[in-house]
Amino acid sequence: RKEGKIRGPLHGLPISIKDQIDMAGFDSTCGLSARCYRPATEDAVIVQILRAAGAIPFVRTNIPQALFLPESVNAIWGCC
Repeated sequence: RKEGKIRGPLHGLPISIKDQIDMAGFDSTCGLSARCYRPATEDAVIVQILRAAGAIPFVRTNIPQALFLPESVNAIWGCC
């Protein structure tokens, strides 16, 4: 935006990233409390691609513990 140019096809689109996908500086717990407090050091490839296309990841989305259930329930965030 500083340059006044469109950054890509997703320019400015806010998106959420599921909790099992690495995002630099955030825990990728997969709903497992044993994986808390271990932030990723770099973005996953899909996050890098989305950012390069202009998307703005701004929130993490809850998932079921270990992705085993259809409901988003886990020991970290509870039922959502």
